Amino acid sequence: MAPNNPQLDRRPLCEAGINYASRNHIPTVVADRGNYYFLTTNGDYHHAVLNDVNNVTVDLQNSDLFFALGSLIAIHVVNSGNVTLKNFTIDYLQLPYTELTVTGVIASTKTISIKTYSFYDTVLQVATTGAAVTHGNRAQCVGLALMLNPLFY
Repeated sequence: MAPNNPQLDRRPLCEAGINYASRNHIPTVVADRGNYYFLTTNGDYHHAVLNDVNNVTVDLQNSDLFFALGSLIAIHVVNSGNVTLKNFTIDYLQLPYTELTVTGVIASTKTISIKTYSFYDTVLQVATTGAAVTHGNRAQCVGLALMLNPLFY
């Protein structure tokens, strides 16, 4: 599996390779180090599924695995035994929340100023008293809880 191609979905090949190793009693699978993208799902609740995989160690050599949707399970291992996945990180391309930094608080007006990351708008001010927002309807503020949903951008 060649890494570092964000347009190439590695889920089908990854599943097939690990299943092949299990069926053919190959105890170790070693991937080239790099970034791997899992762009599709294998079911409603997970990206990759390893079903009936036994006695396999997958060494991803400190690779980064990027999964499309942060609201789904990345890798679901079921009906399996003695399966080891090692030396990797998991991240999601589309998070079910927005990452941000609070840049200021004005207690007298109960206003919080924030800066969002990535492809989100750069500045958003939300009043903490309820529905008053200066960013359309993309943000909700209840007390001090701020929720932004990137799925609506």
